[in-house]
Amino acid sequence: VSEDSYRWRLRRFFTELFNHCFPINFRIKPREKLNAAIKMIRQLENLWNMIGNVAERQRVTRLWTGLNPSIQTELWKKELKHESSSFREV
Repeated sequence: VSEDSYRWRLRRFFTELFNHCFPINFRIKPREKLNAAIKMIRQLENLWNMIGNVAERQRVTRLWTGLNPSIQTELWKKELKHESSSFREV
């Protein structure tokens, strides 16, 4: 880790280990995914407002299938299902 390993403290060791293992933008990537999902939701809502009279189940299914698989996995973990959860819940 370092030539002078005796001067390292545990906190610094773990900080440097984290920085070595994960890229600088490690925390930025999930935020970008979330922002993309929010943008998609807004676009869908705008389309549905223009079309009018779209059933909620269709809205939920379209939203669900358009989401990134990692986001879908998190929704499943929260026990949400595209067959039965409301649009607001999803």
